[in-house]
Amino acid sequence: MKTIKKISTLFLLLVGIFSFTTIETKTSKNGINLDQIDVIEALNKEYFECRPSSKIMFYVESTVEKKSRGYNVVKADIKVLDRQTGNTKLLASQSIVIANNKDAILEIPELSDARSTTELTNGDILLHKNNTNKYQFNDLVKYNSLYNSYVNSTNKLLNTSRLNK
Repeated sequence: MKTIKKISTLFLLLVGIFSFTTIETKTSKNGINLDQIDVIEALNKEYFECRPSSKIMFYVESTVEKKSRGYNVVKADIKVLDRQTGNTKLLASQSIVIANNKDAILEIPELSDARSTTELTNGDILLHKNNTNKYQFNDLVKYNSLYNSYVNSTNKLLNTSRLNK
């Protein structure tokens, strides 16, 4: 009987101690300094490895600057996202002419205003007006992940704008 009392007392004592203690799990929000990332190295790593980085993510956001008959002028921004903190940084920004029909011959006034133009593989025309970013848009879009993100972003933007007419 004495052993049962000792065991039950010890059990109650342990339950009492552990019921008033809490286990704290704090996730540190120490993110990556987006200014110190070597973007080209990270994109090369992403290209040659089978999985993308779990710390950062590259993506493209696009907005319509101008709608005209036969073409749209879209502003595309390449950004990097710190997945842990949610901070973003703009890497490159570019105005792009996207024709509604690829075979159409259009007179586009934006092409005469631009200093030079570059054509992407899908036929979209990059307008080089100002170079205020550290990276060039056409250099970053050469990586498949960013090119696919650009195509998805512009397709989603233009499809939703066509539906809203």
